[in-house]
Amino acid sequence: MPEPIRVGVIGCGEIAQIMHLRFLDELPEFELTALCDLSNDVLERLGARYCVKHLYTSYLEMIDAGTVDAVVVATPQHREPALAALENGKHLLLEKPVAYSVAEAQEIAAAASRASSVAMVGYMRVYDPGYEAVRHELLAKEPVRLVRSHNFGGDMELHHSLFRVVRPGPGEALEDHLAEEIGARTAATLRSTVGEDDNLQFMVWALLMGCSHDLSVVRDLAGSATSIESSYIDSGRLLACVAHERALCTYEWDTSPGYPWWDQELSVFTSSAVLTVHFADPYIPYQPSLVEVHGANGRSSRVCRPDVSNEPAFRREWQHFARCIRAGEPPRTTIQGGREDVELITELVRGAPARDTLVPTR
Repeated sequence: MPEPIRVGVIGCGEIAQIMHLRFLDELPEFELTALCDLSNDVLERLGARYCVKHLYTSYLEMIDAGTVDAVVVATPQHREPALAALENGKHLLLEKPVAYSVAEAQEIAAAASRASSVAMVGYMRVYDPGYEAVRHELLAKEPVRLVRSHNFGGDMELHHSLFRVVRPGPGEALEDHLAEEIGARTAATLRSTVGEDDNLQFMVWALLMGCSHDLSVVRDLAGSATSIESSYIDSGRLLACVAHERALCTYEWDTSPGYPWWDQELSVFTSSAVLTVHFADPYIPYQPSLVEVHGANGRSSRVCRPDVSNEPAFRREWQHFARCIRAGEPPRTTIQGGREDVELITELVRGAPARDTLVPTR
């Protein structure tokens, strides 16, 4: 058994705690050796929980200390820690979105192309067992004709009762200050891409945060986008038709539906079958996605696949990352692909007809 890959986590907030730390702690391919966060309280409590001795409030200090081989960047802003990791030869798993502006996405992608280390985006949906089942069926059959991506969000609060998330203590007073600073910086980045219109800034931010996963699976199936055929946005909703290299795709996204359930699915149409993945809520551990097959192998009725694994996509993502580092497998969720997603979402918003109200009102 080879030595485990030493991993450091930059940004120990809710995303890192729910979606990364527990899998890094259990997978034999990795050793969680370092944590970096601005909150000493968070660092000490998480360090004690996961038996991590190397705790840093500076990502540069962590990268330079020689305690990690790879890092996951789960900070609200990615540019500086991502570039530092790549320039110092660290393997990088970069949480989505790659950036909030085309310029920053291009800069990070260029650094990844120069680096000798492995770099990939945390697009866990590509590793979802339900999606993998659909992809496997399609690889041996006829070409894809049409892809439909549906994302109407879901309940983002349910997981609060399922996980013990460590937050800064009351004496640190970090959250309000950081939220204001991060919000101002994000707004400035978005302004550099779509101008001064607050509505356009909101749409780009919301779609990058909530829907870039959808673009990753469409690219995996249908290739890169080649042209935008139509785009319509209004009150937090987007309807679009985009031509990709191997198929036409329709997107129907709503950034704030307020549903108490998870409402995200991918439908793939061939000449003789329709395959649909109803994605599981990623915040609920071990909930399998539902795969529905209509018309394949001569069947005319809809059949739900009962054999889809409930193994978490996040766990499979990390296992793939390990194989990329150790065995030289090419990353399936590349930084270049993440850059394409930032560019496409920006163009979908900028190219839509002007509307009076883009921000959802509830």
